[in-house]
Amino acid sequence: MNPILHRLKTRFSEWDEIFRARDLRERVMLAGVAVALVFFVVDTTLTRPVQRERTRISLGMERLRTNLQQLEREEVVLGNVARSDEEKRAEDELRQLERQLEEIESRMGEQIAELVPPT
Repeated sequence: MNPILHRLKTRFSEWDEIFRARDLRERVMLAGVAVALVFFVVDTTLTRPVQRERTRISLGMERLRTNLQQLEREEVVLGNVARSDEEKRAEDELRQLERQLEEIESRMGEQIAELVPPT
């Protein structure tokens, strides 16, 4: 048998004898302390670091959501500005075409006036 395992087995047997020599009330209290110690170690080494990491990630996600909402609002504003520029260009083009139409109608009116009336 491995010497390390033999020493561990011997040590465990000693602790078992000491534990069994106690009264029932003391054994229950020692068992409760041992269970509490195990829960404390698990909580300290596993649960809390994971919980801190989860909180950190949640805060990061919340910041990203806030940034995304802000970027979406900026996109809407910039989209409106872009549409306004396009609308302005379209309105300018429409006014220019209307002026051209008025000029053509005016020239046609002048040319019609120079024609001989049908009567």
